[in-house]
Amino acid sequence: MVPVFQIGLRRDGELKDVPLMQELVDDPKAKQAIEFVSGGTAIGRALSAPPGVPADRVAFLRETFDRMTRDPALVAQAKKRNLQLDPTPGVALQAISARIVATPKEIIDLAAKAFQ
Repeated sequence: MVPVFQIGLRRDGELKDVPLMQELVDDPKAKQAIEFVSGGTAIGRALSAPPGVPADRVAFLRETFDRMTRDPALVAQAKKRNLQLDPTPGVALQAISARIVATPKEIIDLAAKAFQ
């Protein structure tokens, strides 16, 4: 199998030469629609907390998660099992979520029509 494009917001480390789907279109609205649909790939396995958690606790949880994913023992276990470990920091996930929520209805409708 030869992949011709990837769906996501960033290229997979093992497919660095395979373009993202949004890199293959010129129309700005089409790019935005593809990024809207692709946003779920980054969030799909995210850890989350309910609304109203104090900022200091969110910061602590994010820092702890980031330290865990850099832990040499965890990295070694992932490598031993041929697992890809490519975590996205919580701040970046929150920005992606905010972008998805702020997507204009016109773009959501375009994405829904394109991916029927």
